[in-house]
Amino acid sequence: MGTSRNLVPAALLMMALFGSAQPLAGQACSCGGAPMLGALGSAPPGIGQWQLGSQYDYNDISGLAAGSSTLARDGRRQLSQSTIIRLNYGLSRSVTLSVLVTAVAKERAVSDVVKTSGIGDGIVLVQVNLLPELSYPQRDLLIGLGFKAPLGAADLTRSGVRISPDMQPTTGGWDGLASLYFTTEILPPLPATLLLTASQRWTSANPDYSTTQSDYRFGNETVASLGLRYGLGLRSLVNVQLNYRRTDADRLGTYRLPNSGGQWLFAGLGFNWSLLENVGLGISGQLPIYHQLNGAIQLTTRYSFSMFVNYTFGSRQGMGGR
Repeated sequence: MGTSRNLVPAALLMMALFGSAQPLAGQACSCGGAPMLGALGSAPPGIGQWQLGSQYDYNDISGLAAGSSTLARDGRRQLSQSTIIRLNYGLSRSVTLSVLVTAVAKERAVSDVVKTSGIGDGIVLVQVNLLPELSYPQRDLLIGLGFKAPLGAADLTRSGVRISPDMQPTTGGWDGLASLYFTTEILPPLPATLLLTASQRWTSANPDYSTTQSDYRFGNETVASLGLRYGLGLRSLVNVQLNYRRTDADRLGTYRLPNSGGQWLFAGLGFNWSLLENVGLGISGQLPIYHQLNGAIQLTTRYSFSMFVNYTFGSRQGMGGR
């Protein structure tokens, strides 16, 4: 696996030190960089409190699909691994600042094998909690605005030829972001919580893709999740989620690439454990249950899984300062 193998132990080491328990996230083809939108939703920290975390994602994108049909595999293989490091800080009872950075390793085998790895994109996000005073039932409603910046390379070459955009560590463009995070207890004091997250990314073109007007631009992306968390005792809980993803077709200049973009629906299951009062870890996975893709044929996700750990420190004022 080469560089892909080298990324795994580094990811596990960072997870052991830091971590961030995030909602399940999915990535299919027609997507550059790491699956960052799925990592935007998280509970707000307290005033002056820090949340430091890491998340490792493994995504097998070796399935073949056309429209809503799943096709027999023909030997093509694509894998994506990413590590997402996130730092949250509670600026006030209502406002949270989040910063994310990524590292990515990709592999694709068609007629030959192409491998890439490197620093990916970064995100800065400001979230506002619209329900900072509501403590019973426990409920949070956060809206966020931010941007994505290309921190790594988007112009890697092989034998003097630029590697395709979807295999680059970053998209090369600066993107606008918006997020929604809502969670509420269900029939307290039952240990059940309903979770809804949504994120939107408005993409821009990679200005360095070529010296002509044919700049490459990934399609705008929408991600949403609806889930239920239930406490199992012994500081553990189970997450059951439906995850939706939609991307517009990619564009080369003004030309829309026909075999890119579509819609996906995934079913996910995860488990979280609180090892200490301020340290938690978890594992999750998801499988596609529906897709409607553009064009004649695309590579698409067969399965994906994530591992994550989190560490909270600083002020001990309750959630959102409650």
